[in-house]
Amino acid sequence: LMNSTIKNNKVEYVSDWPFMYYGVVQNEGNMEIERCVFYNNTPAAKYAFVSGSYNIYNWGTLTATHNLFLETGINRPYYWYEERTDAFAYAYNDAGDIYLNYNYFDYNSNPFEIYTNFDVNQYFILDLEPEYSAINIGEKTNITATLKLDNGKFYKDYNLMPDIYVTFKINGKEIVKKLTDGKATVEFNQSTIKGSYKAIAILGNCSVSADIDVGKNYSQIDVESEEIYYGDKATFNIKVTGDLTHQPTGNISLFINGKLHTATIKNTKARLTISNLTPQAYNNL
Repeated sequence: LMNSTIKNNKVEYVSDWPFMYYGVVQNEGNMEIERCVFYNNTPAAKYAFVSGSYNIYNWGTLTATHNLFLETGINRPYYWYEERTDAFAYAYNDAGDIYLNYNYFDYNSNPFEIYTNFDVNQYFILDLEPEYSAINIGEKTNITATLKLDNGKFYKDYNLMPDIYVTFKINGKEIVKKLTDGKATVEFNQSTIKGSYKAIAILGNCSVSADIDVGKNYSQIDVESEEIYYGDKATFNIKVTGDLTHQPTGNISLFINGKLHTATIKNTKARLTISNLTPQAYNNL
């Protein structure tokens, strides 16, 4: 089975014991599945304690590589510690030999025990880079969706995969881009207004996000304390520095062993004096 799209199927379950969903693809011989898209194959009706799969059911020997499994009837992650009451969305192996390597599952992680009943090695992960950007008002930056192997490396030949399109959502605007060599890049240019923005990339049921700060000022707080002896007051000199476009105002808060002390900032500096400290080492500052 090659270069095919298997989509929008309603999978019935077999009511004879054992109750099973036998998927849209069944194999009891020798089969290879290459460069296919499994999309929106869902149960016609969901029944508790009916096993199997909505997509692939295997009794024989099956190898599936370079495929996409998207929007395949998943409602929520099904965790190993929960009592299982429904089927495995991606694939089910019934005492056969099955190998699912170099596929993308829109669970965006290893589906073993959650969406397959067998271990899956070397799968793809969708990511968005960089995870955080800080730019000035009027500047632009690029956001790149990447499809890498689960070990964080790019794949050797993305041409073996089906065409993959990622939807970007940035500040209410949607852009659809095709991945080329595992990447798709959009430009963030909505930086005329200071604020925090979120970029989202979507592939099937999976969405990943990155944060962008526009016009944010960065500051650093330096605290120095004078040497004191028993009975003396403790004095702390505090200075606010950094990439500031305005003078900081307000109060500085200082916690000493969980107790709050405050001082007012004046010309980027504050001075805090504390009396009646008991003799001990104050590490939680």
